[in-house]
Amino acid sequence: MNEKGKNKILFLEAVFILVLLSGCGNDRIIDKIQIIDTLAYDKKRDKIEGMVIYPLFKEKGKTVLKDFKTFFNTFENILQRLERLAG
Repeated sequence: MNEKGKNKILFLEAVFILVLLSGCGNDRIIDKIQIIDTLAYDKKRDKIEGMVIYPLFKEKGKTVLKDFKTFFNTFENILQRLERLAG
């Protein structure tokens, strides 16, 4: 293959990669997504307490921390119960 053919292939590969990288994405503002900051478990007598903390962004420079708590007998069900509370 000559030099011109190699340059064409390299150019087409670069264009293909750029098209893939610039694809259509779902633009969601990160301030509106609830991202868990802290997840904690604690044993309280015969039950387990689960708690999550996540930030709520109000306006520029102002953040409020929200939390949800729940109690259950096993670790496995804590996250399900916390999801129900947050929903």
